[in-house]
Amino acid sequence: MRGAVAHYVEEIHRAYIAQAMTFPAAVRGQMPLLAPGPLTVAAVGARNLHVLATRDSLGPVRAPEVRRELLTAVGGRTQWQPSAPEVTP
Repeated sequence: MRGAVAHYVEEIHRAYIAQAMTFPAAVRGQMPLLAPGPLTVAAVGARNLHVLATRDSLGPVRAPEVRRELLTAVGGRTQWQPSAPEVTP
């Protein structure tokens, strides 16, 4: 399930980049998810799936949460590096 959600998030980001490339550079410069630096995505599901992307830190990961790090985002293609969960007592 985690892999499926990671793929879903990847495709959302790919679509966001593809759409952004249709805008002038001045507009793209105002799009926060295209800014350099870390991008944090939280995919939370209880009854429904909620996806939040932000440039802000959401704090440390606690079990049963997992963390996957984006290695590259070139030409709309992404690669994810799975990380071990950081368990905070």
